[in-house]
Amino acid sequence: MGEYNPVGRDYIIRESDAHSWVEVYIPGRGWMEFDPTPPDANHQDYSFAMQMAHYADAMELFWNSSVIVYDSGAQMQLFRSAQDRVQLLQATFRDKSDQWSVRGQQLSDRLFARINQLVEAPALWPFAAFFVLAGTVYKYRRSLKTQLQVWRVRRGRAAVDDDLVEQLFYRAARLVEGRAKKRAPAETWREWIFGLPDADRRSILTKGLEVFERSKYGRMPVSAADFAVLEDIIRQLKGAGRYPQSSM
Repeated sequence: MGEYNPVGRDYIIRESDAHSWVEVYIPGRGWMEFDPTPPDANHQDYSFAMQMAHYADAMELFWNSSVIVYDSGAQMQLFRSAQDRVQLLQATFRDKSDQWSVRGQQLSDRLFARINQLVEAPALWPFAAFFVLAGTVYKYRRSLKTQLQVWRVRRGRAAVDDDLVEQLFYRAARLVEGRAKKRAPAETWREWIFGLPDADRRSILTKGLEVFERSKYGRMPVSAADFAVLEDIIRQLKGAGRYPQSSM
């Protein structure tokens, strides 16, 4: 039978294993196979070198059977095995997907049922109105703050500061930007205003620019007259928006 390789689980047949058997006639039993060869006196125990040889032989067997003599039948078998694995994976994914879909639908139904309960509850509406109002106030907090400060200045309850001048000038500039080219990021306010094609709006906004530059860059105190100028140019620009533009 040759030498058994426990690594590759095969038998190694060498030329040295070539053998022949004879048949002898034994009275009362007939012709029988008979091996007259005595046992091998040079038999070696299972050593480390033999173990390494078994690993090398197993690798050679794998290379020959899986690469060199990899016939169409083996390829088809591998393809079918891979196909079966893919189909099994697809079936498993479909099952999981169906489970996830059912769970998602159940969760969605419970969520919408809970939302319907909350919507139908009368006590919810005051809270909803409060949150909507709070969100609106937070979104327009800067504009509301400016309006409040303008109201207080008009009634002599507050002084005009740099922040109020800046907000009023920006409001005037937005009124003009609605009908003209927007200011580029690298463009100064003076460059943008003097480049406006509408002479009337350019002249009106220039007055506000002088107040804005004195306050923001000159750090000069703002007077009630400056506040009146800014409010006046806002009123003029709002009125100018009702008429067609005049070009230079």
